[in-house]
Amino acid sequence: ALPDTYKPTDVSLFYHAANHISAVLLTLHKMHGLASQDALTGVLNRVGLQHELERAWLTSRRYDFPMGVLVADIDNFKTLNDSYGHSTGDEILREFCGIVEETARASDIIARYGGDEFIVILPHTEDRDARTFGKRLLSNVGGHLFCEKSHRLRLTVTMGIATSRNPTAPATSATLLSQADRAMYMGK
Repeated sequence: ALPDTYKPTDVSLFYHAANHISAVLLTLHKMHGLASQDALTGVLNRVGLQHELERAWLTSRRYDFPMGVLVADIDNFKTLNDSYGHSTGDEILREFCGIVEETARASDIIARYGGDEFIVILPHTEDRDARTFGKRLLSNVGGHLFCEKSHRLRLTVTMGIATSRNPTAPATSATLLSQADRAMYMGK
């Protein structure tokens, strides 16, 4: 049987235990954020992407709405990195990511897939709207002067797009991403 009242020492113990548990949970939450975020650009990294892509996929299947995935790769990035140095390469990646963020909707999910490759998950997006987003992104990149104060570079990107309702409808989120990735490589 539980006592009807707790002694002050019991209450103090509960209070301190709750504070410690709260601190641990907060720390775990911060660690999860660090583990799923790209340190250079601030967008999701590959780990975060995999989680969010699967979440978006399952939601789109559950509620029967379309989704798209765009894969974008900065053209000749390795040459730029080799010619101008890694700090310039980092600046290019941050600026490119900023352009993607400005172009995307608040509901879109942006991730750095690796190196100079970025993924945009486009929830509630039909094929036509995904292509429109891709054209806007190409235009915004084409109109941007990268490293304006130091090198004044004009860059291009190659991208691939796939949607959940395309003629070869994917059965999984991984297949959808693979289709977009293949489309990007075909563009190269």
